[in-house]
Amino acid sequence: MTIKKFFRQLLEGIAVGFAFVSGMGGGTVAVLIGIYDDLIDAVADLTKTPLQSIKKAWVWCIGLIIGVLALVWPLTKLLELYPFPTIAFVAGLTLGGFRELTSVTKGNINKKNIFLLIIGIIVPVAFGIISWFTVKENGITIEKLDFVRVLILLGVGLMLAAAIVAPGISGTQFLISIGYLSALTIIVKNIFEGINVGLGIGVVAILLVSMIVGLVLVSKLMQVLLKKWYTGTYFVIFGFIIGSIFAGYFNGDIKGKYDVFVGNFDWVMLIVSIAGFVIAFLISYYLLKLAQNKIGVENALEIDTSYKEEE
Repeated sequence: MTIKKFFRQLLEGIAVGFAFVSGMGGGTVAVLIGIYDDLIDAVADLTKTPLQSIKKAWVWCIGLIIGVLALVWPLTKLLELYPFPTIAFVAGLTLGGFRELTSVTKGNINKKNIFLLIIGIIVPVAFGIISWFTVKENGITIEKLDFVRVLILLGVGLMLAAAIVAPGISGTQFLISIGYLSALTIIVKNIFEGINVGLGIGVVAILLVSMIVGLVLVSKLMQVLLKKWYTGTYFVIFGFIIGSIFAGYFNGDIKGKYDVFVGNFDWVMLIVSIAGFVIAFLISYYLLKLAQNKIGVENALEIDTSYKEEE
């Protein structure tokens, strides 16, 4: 591998990591910068040809980790200080990223696909409602690793893997919707500060293992789904996006934040949140439009070049 290729793949991985955290969706950006198929193939073939898969994707993985770590802590602080405007901004980025899916869903609205859309909506909404009624007033905290908590973390890891693999799904939006973003960030922060290190390492290990297993399983599943039920799969993904945005405002972690509105509705925060949502949507939508236009031009040039060579 040349130095130029190394840094190009590193930057591509960082871009996917940024998108994964910001709300645009790591899978969506991977599609737009042209590395999605290679990443999916590398992960799906990990059990068959592990050395080739690692050789193919290791630089992208390093970049992805750098991108995630660079944004996750600032985002968590914003959620702590300004929860509603931050959730609105992430939701806007997430919804703007749906531009990548509109070409699939347009003209394919029927009873079957609407049913699949509803199924997609129900999953994150159910997570949010369950956490709303089961979590303490101070939000979700991870104090011990009992059987139920381990099962939840395994499920979270699998869903984060799906967010990396499936275009349009935001890992951050999912964690916000189930109220786990702050809890997991605190766990990582405590490890670096030497607080409950054993617990933190256990949580991180469970997430990493479930994400690695999930990446392989979800990659294989996406290969099958997109081959056999292409349109229906994207309707489920779209439903998941919509459900995650709703659940972002209705989960156990944010429940206590609504206390500030009791007897004193904050119109300024509402206006800022709406403005943040619109701005983020436009940023995401038009960045993806520019990227798609660039890809279209590059593909046209490639076709033109190949045609001239044949002549």
